Amino acid sequence: MSQLQVRMRPDLILEQSAPGEAWVVQDPLSLRYFHLRDEECALLRMLDGRLTLEELRQRFEVMFAPLQLTAAQLQAFLHRLHELGLLIVDAHGQGAVVARRYAAFRRKTLLLSLANPLAIRLPGVPAAAWVDWLYRRCRFLLTPTVLALCSLFVLGAAALIVVQWPEFWNRLPAAEAFFALDQGIWFLVALIAVKCLHELGHALALTHFGGKVHAVGVTLLLFSPALYCDVSDAWRLHPTWKRVVVSAAGMLVELVLAAAAVFLWRFSEPGLVHALSLRVLFICTVSTLLFNANPLIRGDGYYILSDLVKIPNLGQESRSALSQLAGELLLGWPKSDDQLSSPWRTIPLALYGALSLLYGWFLIGAILWFFTAMLRPHGLSSVAIALAAVVIGGATLPPLVSAGRMFLRRSRRPRVQRGRVTLSALVMLAIGLAIGLLPLPFHVSAPMWLEPAQPHNVYVTVPGIMSHQIAPGTRVKRGESLAVLKNPQLEDQLTDLAAEAARHQLRLAQLRLLIGNDPSVGPLIPAEEKTLEDVRQRLKQAAEEAERLTLRAQRDGAVIEPASTPSTPEEGGLTRLPAWSGSPLEPRNLGCLLEAGTLVCQIAEPEVVEASALIDQRDLPWVRKGQRVRLWVEQGPVHFCSGTIVDLARTDAKDLPPSLLAALRVPDAAPASANPNRAAMEELSGGRILYQARIELDAAPSAPLRVGMLGRVRIAADWQTLGSRLWRTLQQTFSSG
Repeated sequence: MSQLQVRMRPDLILEQSAPGEAWVVQDPLSLRYFHLRDEECALLRMLDGRLTLEELRQRFEVMFAPLQLTAAQLQAFLHRLHELGLLIVDAHGQGAVVARRYAAFRRKTLLLSLANPLAIRLPGVPAAAWVDWLYRRCRFLLTPTVLALCSLFVLGAAALIVVQWPEFWNRLPAAEAFFALDQGIWFLVALIAVKCLHELGHALALTHFGGKVHAVGVTLLLFSPALYCDVSDAWRLHPTWKRVVVSAAGMLVELVLAAAAVFLWRFSEPGLVHALSLRVLFICTVSTLLFNANPLIRGDGYYILSDLVKIPNLGQESRSALSQLAGELLLGWPKSDDQLSSPWRTIPLALYGALSLLYGWFLIGAILWFFTAMLRPHGLSSVAIALAAVVIGGATLPPLVSAGRMFLRRSRRPRVQRGRVTLSALVMLAIGLAIGLLPLPFHVSAPMWLEPAQPHNVYVTVPGIMSHQIAPGTRVKRGESLAVLKNPQLEDQLTDLAAEAARHQLRLAQLRLLIGNDPSVGPLIPAEEKTLEDVRQRLKQAAEEAERLTLRAQRDGAVIEPASTPSTPEEGGLTRLPAWSGSPLEPRNLGCLLEAGTLVCQIAEPEVVEASALIDQRDLPWVRKGQRVRLWVEQGPVHFCSGTIVDLARTDAKDLPPSLLAALRVPDAAPASANPNRAAMEELSGGRILYQARIELDAAPSAPLRVGMLGRVRIAADWQTLGSRLWRTLQQTFSSG
């Protein structure tokens, strides 16, 4: 048998931090690190170019008896080492092979980056020199005194939150306002600053323990630029706790930043510092728990767990264990011939792999939902759909392609049992159907606003020009004037009718004087009396209309502005006057024409309110009168209350408060629009019909609710199956509207 013409690269650096732990193999050219078990590292060391395949196998079995190694397993291991670039082949044409392998590696790296646009890492630059310079100036931050002070600082922030939790909760903004797209600049600034300091924490900790930061670069994390530091040299540190500290250093920095943000946000007034500190607090807490600290994704928590359980390739090992266990159970694959694996190792690894897979898909779904919710109000649903297609395709295609290649290659295709496959498919189908048909509590969520309960609406009954108006919020008594209109046509009509009545009155008096001398005028008197009575009736009617030009309160209460949109004058003599806009009681509407039927204001008690919810046509089948509703109010000291739906009717944009349209990101209708109400509704609903649900609140809460407050409602609908809920969510998430 001929000698193996492969040998270990002489420049490789092999280190083992402690007996029984994995060997760390450093490639000084590519600055990549690999982890090998004792028996794998021994095989690598044996490769000197002089042994045959059989001699290599025999030496292994002598050194690691009673382990057995087949020729196929040995060849597969050598092929893997060659693909990783750890071997030198003494044969002609190897330069071309190495070049093709490097090109394939670059191609694969590029494709993986493009397949995951949520986290794209750009090439870095050497940074060991300037990190060492920075460490010499910041070394005092890692002294025990400074670390103890930071710990007290963090504990103080935590104590402040616990002691003043109600006030902290009430100061939090609404989710829609906090995550609004126009506030994205503050998130971007906070994310860049926090992640830069996070990565510098890793770099300084590694340098403190004697390691080297090989490179720094820029990564696009959720399309936001952030710094990254290559601290892979930490694999050479020992004992293990040093690697754990390096992995946790970034999160410890964020913990201190979060404490500083707590104090700044609590004691600052609304403004730049207030907005930035709250977003820093969010990134350093919620974001860190979901991403960096979570061991189920490849972040800081993952590397900490990997060091603690002493499994460097934890992700790869868990996926392999999950694949093997699933293949054995579902496809009837033969048991693994890996003599180092055992159920006590395989089952926990497979469980971790399954949890990691599920959590990864949960994060993908949550991120895509977040982007969709942010982009859809701005008409960018197609962008969200395209992003979802790229991300989901990038997450599913690589494993599917790998599995397809494995089954297409006969030499690598595992043996399956057709009966087991059929049974597994039927069982999984039955489980899927059972889960899909599982009924669960179902709620309809919708935007909500507070309106006065049982208000008295004040309408214009006679068209006129606004000449005087009362300020909204003013307390009035019954009969008090609210607004005064002028109608020049009506004033002219009153003048003409008064003059005409005077003429007929004089004519009648003259006829009555003449009747004594001229009996022939007698028949003219009844006709003149009838004409005078008719003129007086018209004069009285015109006077009543003129009186109605002064709008008066019909009950005691406060003046409340209505939710109104621009009015379009009807054809007539006053059409050349400007139309009012916004609310009729706004000062800018003085001198504007108000047509008959215009709602000028409401008279009610602002503290006595009821809620109205805007129901989408798609949700109408699950909403009806009598349903219980849970309300979340965004402003004020009261955040939660409950009520019952008492009415449900179709609505129009003119019935919606402008503050609600602004919160829902509905732009003002174009001035040239023939029907601005319809334009606003189409913008809001995407062409669908919207309904207004009137909600009667339960007993008054401890703190007052006021007219105009916004929020959301959760309507307790009939239970729905999980499958129907998922389908509904997909429809609403990726609908064009």
